Amino acid sequence: MVTAIKGEFGDIFTTESAVSFTPKTNVDGTSLADQKTLMDVYIRSLSMAVSNELNILDTKIAKGKDFNASRHNELSEAREALNATNPSTAKAVQAVGSSVAVEMMEMNTSYRDVAPYINQGLFFEKNEEGLDLLKRAVKSGLLDVGDLFGVPGEGMKEMTESLKDELMR
Repeated sequence: MVTAIKGEFGDIFTTESAVSFTPKTNVDGTSLADQKTLMDVYIRSLSMAVSNELNILDTKIAKGKDFNASRHNELSEAREALNATNPSTAKAVQAVGSSVAVEMMEMNTSYRDVAPYINQGLFFEKNEEGLDLLKRAVKSGLLDVGDLFGVPGEGMKEMTESLKDELMR
């Protein structure tokens, strides 16, 4: 914001003043439209993953089969958070994992510039599958040095240069 004020600070409300505003832009050069487009795609992708799992559980319910009620509740809460007026991806990422973000980055490498907008709250299981997904996240450009990611039971970790080098092999 650029402000030009005539008079002493205490007189700003009684004197003539001029204020001009400039649109907020990000330091990385990503436009607000690009951010919105990415978030819309990400939210739709997460919604599809959540809906697919809910449909499987709903089919089990309709057929009278056993189903995981807590998993159904977790997915339902994730769907509600994604469909809210101000959508939140946190519950969906917890419910369906980090694979959606990784797959988005692998399918469209132009998203690398805006990866920080979707790489928050990602976690990777401490097993072979989780390690493979973490490697894919690094290779796709989703995670880079300095980014944080979670490991269940171990909390948040920071991507270091040495860890990135090891994962890129």
